[in-house]
Amino acid sequence: PSVAGPSSFGAARTLHGLAGWTVDVVTVDPEACALAADHCLDDYVRGGFGEILRVPAPGWARNRVVRRGWMALAAASHVPDLWYLAGPLVTAARRLELGRYDALITWTQQHASHLAGCRLRPFMTNARWLARLGDPWSGIPFALRVPWGDAVDRLFEGRVFALADRIVFPSEEMRAYAMAAQPDAIAEKSAVLSHAYDESLYPRDSGSESRGGVYWVRCVGKHYG
Repeated sequence: PSVAGPSSFGAARTLHGLAGWTVDVVTVDPEACALAADHCLDDYVRGGFGEILRVPAPGWARNRVVRRGWMALAAASHVPDLWYLAGPLVTAARRLELGRYDALITWTQQHASHLAGCRLRPFMTNARWLARLGDPWSGIPFALRVPWGDAVDRLFEGRVFALADRIVFPSEEMRAYAMAAQPDAIAEKSAVLSHAYDESLYPRDSGSESRGGVYWVRCVGKHYG
């Protein structure tokens, strides 16, 4: 199931049932994150993907107090908060005969998924790597500011941007912001792919049926620009 975070829903909508593609997924169990599981898209994604491998959280991460403490420490240090899952993700992905794939897609949040992509890249030399960022990495305006934060962010970001074939953002404003300080060779690899919209998830109310006093409010749009 998806975690209750916007990027998980964005990934499900964008990668679901891509025409002409079989999309295999390596992900983590919701308990590995500090977010609750959300099952509202379970029926939607069922049948829209190929093989799905779920990496369990290590024992210590199943403790809510310990996990939240680590998340707070990661936010202060700017180390990607799920970096400890990069190794298990790579181990799980290598069960899939990586040489047969045409593309590798890593999707944030969390940025740690891109660190797993760096480790998978040597095993997928025939595939093109698309790194999709739902938020800027370095210089993000609403992140906790610490003296060493930008240096840490640029270190991890630089590794990913150098190895990825495409760096994709959901809006032109975010792409321009993230690429402003990058050299031309990196900026030329960037592109925009807007958030997916599937009308089947947002049925129109014809007015012929009563909702019994229950109303649904949906926020559909972009948060940058």
